[in-house]
Parts: sequence; structure tokens; C-alpha cells
Amino acid sequence: MKKTILFYLLSMLITITLIGCGRTDDKNTDVLFPNLTLNNEFKGKIQLSELFDDYSIIQLPTSDSTLISTRDIKIIKRKGYFYIKSINDIFIFDKSGNYQSTLSCTGNGPGEYAGINDFAIAERENNVEIWIADMKKIMRYKGKDLRYLGAIQTDFFVNQVCYVNDSTILCTTNENKYFRVIDMEGKQRGDFFDVDFPNTLQKQHGFKPMGNWVTYQFSHTDEAMAYNVEKRDFSIVKILPLEDYFQTTQIAHDYFDKYDMGFASKLREKYVGIASYKYLNNDISLVSNWQDNKMKITLGNVNEKAKTYIYYPASESVIENNILKDADPMFLTTQVCCDSDDSFLFLDSYSEESNPRLLEVRTLKQ
Repeated sequence: MKKTILFYLLSMLITITLIGCGRTDDKNTDVLFPNLTLNNEFKGKIQLSELFDDYSIIQLPTSDSTLISTRDIKIIKRKGYFYIKSINDIFIFDKSGNYQSTLSCTGNGPGEYAGINDFAIAERENNVEIWIADMKKIMRYKGKDLRYLGAIQTDFFVNQVCYVNDSTILCTTNENKYFRVIDMEGKQRGDFFDVDFPNTLQKQHGFKPMGNWVTYQFSHTDEAMAYNVEKRDFSIVKILPLEDYFQTTQIAHDYFDKYDMGFASKLREKYVGIASYKYLNNDISLVSNWQDNKMKITLGNVNEKAKTYIYYPASESVIENNILKDADPMFLTTQVCCDSDDSFLFLDSYSEESNPRLLEVRTLKQ
């Protein structure tokens, strides 16, 4: 995959569903992963198959009607189906990669959307719905037959959307108060956090629900918003126990004040950024970006056995890819645009003429 595409994926609008490890323990409510460190770095060489246990390679078929755009891609897997955003279409494939259907309703008529700012999968009453964030409304379609179900009207521009329940739908906007909470009627139930360029618009993450909490990471920092669904309030928490080399919201503010629009590159020269993380069955896959454009991935048990591996640049990688031998090492970075309810998911290289392969990892080796 072209490196420019992969670096673009790091800053694109994405949604992934994640976690809140440690959120149920009051002693750890200020840290999502209280027992995890990036200092446990692996030395030597290791095969990728020694890290990934139960995995499969899924080749998405290519045809004129199923060709996925290389721009602004986002993948969500729910209940055995892959939903893939391609500009203003949503392609649907089954768990084996077989094409099923396409949601394509661009227009200005009833049941049509002007464009897809973001999309989400909502599981309501044992049914799956595809939700499209479009201007000042959220369009709803039935996942099974793509039938239009209606729209949720808002009084603000919807950038991102996350369905928790019928009375708790979280959104981000480009207006004052970055986070909004609405219900199925579009009635606003709360708003919080003033728009903050260094820590929100620089890189938009997705909402990450688990249980009674929803988290949202601020840019590449070690901090996230944690929304309590029951109490209807939010707090700022750390993702990992704070180290002095992590980016923080305050450091981002300081660098923005000092360097203006050049602050992001200056930050990367000195501080480590957390690019993405995925928690599944007490295992974690966390990607971090380091000085000198190095990329590292942390894999393993979140409580005791996770290790960190450098994988980019290739000349310094300790991981030998014996699963996808022809893949660019940067394919591990694509976790940022892939979200699955039952696996770790990565996007292999592709071009404008062919669809990608997916590497789906159901368990990590212990």
C-alpha cells in the first residue's frame, strides 16, 4: 500500500468500537489500561504468526460495482458482516468476503443523503441498522434489505455518530461544545467540551463504548473523554499510566500556541503519540508513533504479558511478516480505520484497480 495512503489513514475520520478496561474499578477510573506499559519492548526477531494465533486472510472481490475507493476508507464488522465506507457508498460483505449489497443513496430526495460524513452500525431490538451522518441529520437504513427507516434531525452539523441506546446517541460537531448527546427524536440531552483544534480536529477518533461508559481519545494524546451513560456526565481520563514522553492535551495546546499549524510535526519530534488501540477479551493491540517516524505495536494480555514491537521502518522491524509476505509493514497501522466486534482487523495493501485483503485476528498468542 502506498505510504501516503497509510499516513493519511492516521488522520482521517474514523470510527472504531472499543473498551474501557478498568472502568468498573473505582480505583482505576482515571486510567483505561492501568497495567499496560510501552516500555516492555521485544528485542530480536519474531515471526508475525508467533503473535497472531487464530487468524484468516479475507480477499474482497473486485468488480466494477464493488471497487472500493482508496480515499477515506472505514471498515466496521458486526454480527458476521463487513460494512465498508467508500466515499459515499457502504459496501457489505459476509464474513468470508463474499459481496452482499451496496447502500448507495446519494441525492436530495426522500431517503437520500448528500454525503457520508461518518457511518455507524446500530443494533436495535435484535436488528442491525446502518446510520449515516449527513449534514444536520442522521439517516437510518435497515441492514438486511437497506430499506430507509427515517432520519433523526439535529440542530447542529453531525461529524460523527455513535448509538448507545435510544436515549443516548453521541455525536461530534464542528461547532461550540464538541460532544453532543441526543435521543431518537433528535432532542439534545447534553453538550460538553469546547471545540479544541489541537486535541480534536487534528485527528478525529471514534467513540468507543463498553458497558455504561463511552470513551473518545483526544488526537494522539494519552487522554480521552469518558462519558457515563447512567449519570450523563463526562470526565477526562488517561489511556495508559502517564509517562513523560507521551503527548498530552496540555502539551498539544502549548505547541499549538508556539508553532501554530506546524505544531503536529514538532510534537512528533519529541513526544510519543498513541495512534489507535483495540481491546478484545482482555487482549490489546495498541499502535504508537515515535520519534524518527518509527511505528510500534503493543500486543498481548492487557494485565501482564503485553509486549511492544517496532514494525516500521522495515529496516528496523523486529517482526518478520510470514503471513502476508508481500505486504508493506505499515499495514499494521490500518487498525485505525478498522473496527470489529469479535476480532482485531487490519487492511492489507490495495490499489485503485483492486480491492484489499483483510487480515482478521480472532486471538493473540499468549
